[in-house]
Amino acid sequence: MPCLYVDKFKKLLVPCIAYFSNFQRIERLLPMTQKMALYIALLLLGTHTAYSQTAEEKLSEIQKVWQTSKEGFLQYRKTVTMAGISRLDIYKRAKVYYLTHQYQSLDEKAAGPVILLGGAGTFKEVHASENNGIKTSVDATYYLHMGVEDGKAELVITCIQYRFRIGSGSDSAYDELLISTLYPVNPQAPKSETIMEAFYGTTRAASARLDELGEILRKELSGTK
Repeated sequence: MPCLYVDKFKKLLVPCIAYFSNFQRIERLLPMTQKMALYIALLLLGTHTAYSQTAEEKLSEIQKVWQTSKEGFLQYRKTVTMAGISRLDIYKRAKVYYLTHQYQSLDEKAAGPVILLGGAGTFKEVHASENNGIKTSVDATYYLHMGVEDGKAELVITCIQYRFRIGSGSDSAYDELLISTLYPVNPQAPKSETIMEAFYGTTRAASARLDELGEILRKELSGTK
């Protein structure tokens, strides 16, 4: 079911994208050599021969878990109902969650009866592999939105980029790609086993984060342990 506050979250995405763009310029520790650039191209843009039927079956199993926004961003959503709890109480607990989990680029604003919150985070190592002695790890950057009103919170995770680390130690190189440009979010993009494994890992991490947040909001606000 579509989130009721997606349009209102659009403005909150602006500081998030700016944050990750600045982070990208700072985080890139070494210039990408031609050899490493070629390796990344082969790793990420593999042909259909590197994409198994098993991967397609796994994708069909999680088809209803994720969706895309009107702008093409990968999103995961959850509605948490808390009958009888005021939006102020829900907001206070949500704010504590953002702060204790060290979200960056925090933003909040009121939109009529709804309080909107947002913050940037990273899912660490949604995929890790080693091929011919070369280690690859993938992080997924995302933005956590909350739309809080009396008795309910709408939660949305919008995934922005995959951050790749290739190699280890002083030989590491970094690169970033927009998730919205990659398969399966973009169905026209080449299929790659590495990208799909990163997608599965992102889906698991996002689903777990939404479940965790929902449980924390309910337990804390109800006073249960």
